[in-house]
Amino acid sequence: MKLLILGANGQVGRSLCKLCDENSIEYVSTTREQLDITDKESTESFIRNIDVNFVINATAYTNVEKAEDDIENANTVNGTSVRYIADVCKNKNIPFIHISTDYVFDGTKQGMYTEEDITSPINVYGHSKLKGEIELQQIWHKHIILRVSWVFSEYGNNFVKTMLKLSNSHEKLTVISDQYGSPTSANSIAKHIVEMCTRISADNTFDKWGIYNYTDLPLTTWHQFATYIIDNNKTAKTKQIVPILAKDFPTKAKRPLNSGLDTNKIRKQFDIKQSLWTNEVDRVIDILEDKI
Repeated sequence: MKLLILGANGQVGRSLCKLCDENSIEYVSTTREQLDITDKESTESFIRNIDVNFVINATAYTNVEKAEDDIENANTVNGTSVRYIADVCKNKNIPFIHISTDYVFDGTKQGMYTEEDITSPINVYGHSKLKGEIELQQIWHKHIILRVSWVFSEYGNNFVKTMLKLSNSHEKLTVISDQYGSPTSANSIAKHIVEMCTRISADNTFDKWGIYNYTDLPLTTWHQFATYIIDNNKTAKTKQIVPILAKDFPTKAKRPLNSGLDTNKIRKQFDIKQSLWTNEVDRVIDILEDKI
């Protein structure tokens, strides 16, 4: 099995490369500097001229706030580019694994979102990611769209790293307490993507393509998430973590109040065992302990 990992500098991309290295899985990876997926000709030419069993798209425009003023770029990276990749994957009969987001939902549902729930994004980022989902679904049936939420890792910029840094310099922090979701480690996402690819490769009759949700466990709030991170940061100076409602913490981009994703489908189809995000946070803190 040989993988093409697009977006090798991102959280999931770097986690995938690391996992492949550790398990002697053959792969080719590209960063944004090596391959601009918004360039149709370059993207199609690159994929056309390599021999891989799966294409994994871990690239994304992820700056939710900036996207509100950068609509065209967000839609190109998260939407139009997916069409370029899907076209060449279809032509070469290569399964396409694409990472999406809980932000395709508006967050008003009472309960966990399933893969069949109606999408209704409330910010530009969510709209652009939904555009990518639709492009892929319309072009190539051999796809897995993996919706994930609240991604963190030892790489890049994310909530865990931000809280670790802030807690080392602030005695008081204010964190939103009424937005619910499941923090999800990029390491977990990478591990389960490889598991899915392995299972698909071993099943010549696989036909369960489509959308799947994956998150780590359990559901929590940003405030509870921050509290766990700071409580386990040995060098934290923070003495008080003040809860605040989302409506009292204005941002340019609206966020869903409920980002809970139902993961029954992926557990049933791929026998996926969900990780505890607390264990993954502990792992990340151990790695970053002397670097923050």
